[in-house]
Order: sequence, then structure tokens, then C-alpha cells
Amino acid sequence: MKVLLCEGTRDMEFLSNLLTKLGFQRARVKYNYLWEKLGLNYKKFTVLRNENEEIFIFYPLGGGSKSVIGTIKAESQIINWCERGVSKIGLAIDLDDKTVQGLLSSIEHVLKSKYEVVKEGNFSFKCRCKGCELDVIVIPLGDTRIEEKLGFNVLQHEIEDLILDLALSNENFKHIIGQAIDFYKEKKGKEPTQKAIVKILESLCKDPDYGTFELISEIFSWSSINELPDYVVESIREFIQ
Repeated sequence: MKVLLCEGTRDMEFLSNLLTKLGFQRARVKYNYLWEKLGLNYKKFTVLRNENEEIFIFYPLGGGSKSVIGTIKAESQIINWCERGVSKIGLAIDLDDKTVQGLLSSIEHVLKSKYEVVKEGNFSFKCRCKGCELDVIVIPLGDTRIEEKLGFNVLQHEIEDLILDLALSNENFKHIIGQAIDFYKEKKGKEPTQKAIVKILESLCKDPDYGTFELISEIFSWSSINELPDYVVESIREFIQ
């Protein structure tokens, strides 16, 4: 059993679709299944399964990177999950203004403040605490090359980069994104953030209230994960192996 912690709804939906590309299927479960398995009373969560594994994806209360890091630092919570059968915990965190190595180093520092830690794979850490042992895998979200694709400088690298990576691989979406950037610059007098571009794309969906789900589902239906940065795909593979 594995747990994948993320920062919010877009992250959860993107990662769920990415895992389905890698052989997992969404599972229909009872509304209180997360409580039964992990002792958490969350309404928003996704369960994915393949023949051998079950993955729980959710974002901790409040969302954001601080909530994800706060959860992995909660020793009693992590020990409880370990005793319940959790073998791996993925931390899907936006790069923001960090490099991939910078993010890995900061998470390693956090883990070492709480656990005995041994670096294993490129993105994995073996953590031990009070007789429990599990793997923590960092999954960096964001594309440090996105500004080359958008044609202007960006300050933060987030999940929206990856949504745009896939969308830009389609000529129709590429045209729409170009128009959206021009419209935003005309109205606001500056370049949009990646988040603003994605919000525009979501507003053009058939049901804008569910635009996040519709947009991500559509781009995954025809795109290839090869459009994503190598470190995103490699880290998610370390998580599921």
C-alpha cells in the first residue's frame, strides 16, 4: 500500500491520470475507505490499483507544500501508516523557485530532522523511526524549461507547467494558448502566470465548474508522458516500482 501526498485538486487529478498511463486503474471505493485504511476522515481522495498494488492520493487539510511537509514530519502519523501497511509515501511538491536538486536537498533536510535517513534512488529516501521503515519518494512538479515553450520568463514552477507541457503538444491547444497569452497581455499589460493560462483553458471547457477534471482528462487522452520532464517520469516510476 502506498500514499501519494500532493498540494491540491489539480495535482491530485493530474497524478491520477498520469498513474493510469502507467498501468493503474481508478477504483470505486466506499466514502469512508480512507478512514478504514489510513484513519483519515477526508472526503476528497482517489484510490488507484493494479494487480499488485493500491495507491491513495490526497492532499492534507489546507493543501499546499507546507501541509505536505507537515504531514511527513508528523512521526506518530507516519508510524501509524507504517503499522497499517504503508510501504511508500510520495511527496508531490511544486518546485516553485527551486531547482530539482534544491528541492531534494530541502526535503532530505526535513526528513533527517525526524528520522534516520539513507538516500537510495535518485528521488528516494529510506526512513526509519521507532522500529518502522518505509520509503519516501520526492516527485518534483514543474518544468524548468517551460519558459522556452511559452516565450517569456517565469518566476515559479508548478503543476500548471506540466498541464501546459501536454497541452502544447497539440496544435489546436497551442493556438489557443497563444491567443490566451496575447489576450492576457492586452488586458493586464503583462505576461500571464502558468496558473492564469490554465484557468483560461479550464474556463473554455464544456462545464467550467469542472474544468480542471475535463481539461486534464482531455490532454491525457491524446498526449504522451514523454512530453513531461524526465525527472517527473523517473520519480513517479521510483514511487510505483
